[in-house]
Amino acid sequence: MLNTVLTDKLKALVKNIDIGVTVANNGEVIYLLPYDKDTRLMTLEGTTEEEKIASFIEQINSGLDTMISHLNDCKILESQRVQFVTRNLLKELGK
Repeated sequence: MLNTVLTDKLKALVKNIDIGVTVANNGEVIYLLPYDKDTRLMTLEGTTEEEKIASFIEQINSGLDTMISHLNDCKILESQRVQFVTRNLLKELGK
């Protein structure tokens, strides 16, 4: 079980950013990243408080990096826009 001091430190790390944190028993942390609908569960690695905080930061940042990568994959590229416009223009011209 996490101690109150560690719980407070983890919550303080994300206090001013859009990440929700609920600390559960046995070193597991339930958290919610920005724009997520569902909470996620992480297990903190390490034996010392410092190692657990480092694990928390690493896992939060990894989740954010995955989210950023996914959002970048969702972008409509200029080439896709041009292809779309060109296809529609050709349809209108009857070709």
